[in-house]
Amino acid sequence: MMRKSPKWLSHISMHSYGAIWLAPYSYSREHLPDNFQETCQKALTAIYTIEEKHGFSFRFGVASHELYEASGCSEDWSKDIAKVNHTFVIELKPDITDYSGMGFEYPEEKIHQAAIEIYDGFLEYIKTFLGSAIQNRIVNECRNRLNWIKEIQDY
Repeated sequence: MMRKSPKWLSHISMHSYGAIWLAPYSYSREHLPDNFQETCQKALTAIYTIEEKHGFSFRFGVASHELYEASGCSEDWSKDIAKVNHTFVIELKPDITDYSGMGFEYPEEKIHQAAIEIYDGFLEYIKTFLGSAIQNRIVNECRNRLNWIKEIQDY
């Protein structure tokens, strides 16, 4: 990971349970990532997609504020040591406030739906990285097609 880290756009570690997207930092309540606003926007894009498509709401926040302070967490290491720009821990379903006793023993018959929900969120999250690249590709492709049409018309 370290050899490729400058090229990594994101690192996500998935855990259960809690229904929270957690941004760095876990080790301190006094620090925020330098790109917190952009990280927040990317996470909320995924979270809102899941909510709109499936009616389930994940929370978003800084790990040390949403849960507790802890050292040695993957999102902190990825951000500070590996220099990955956007890092998260995603605590999957059920919600931490769900007192049904499911917790770490999420019912097998519910796993498929939970996987579909997080997959839909991931797709939108990934699109946040591709937005400008896709936009530029489309603009360039249209420009090339326009130039080709002009060349044909000039014949």
